[in-house]
Amino acid sequence: MALTCPTSVQKPSTFEFIDCTTISISYSSRGTANVGFTVVSTSFDGLLNDYSVIEFGKVTFSLVVKDVNVSVIPGTLVYQYQLNMIGFGC
Repeated sequence: MALTCPTSVQKPSTFEFIDCTTISISYSSRGTANVGFTVVSTSFDGLLNDYSVIEFGKVTFSLVVKDVNVSVIPGTLVYQYQLNMIGFGC
């Protein structure tokens, strides 16, 4: 007899947040900001919020996406979006 498991896996409530421990900001000699951070989300179809204008440490950054890496957190139904963005802060 084959082992069967119930398929009634409940999807967690919808949430999304920036993992503050992953925030990285550096500046080039031209003044552009390279900003990286990880967003934790229950959505696999894309992020629920817009991160193109965001404030860190009283500096407002206007950013465009340079690179995105999406992975599932093992053993969960939650995803990590590692965003690498470039833009200007003022």
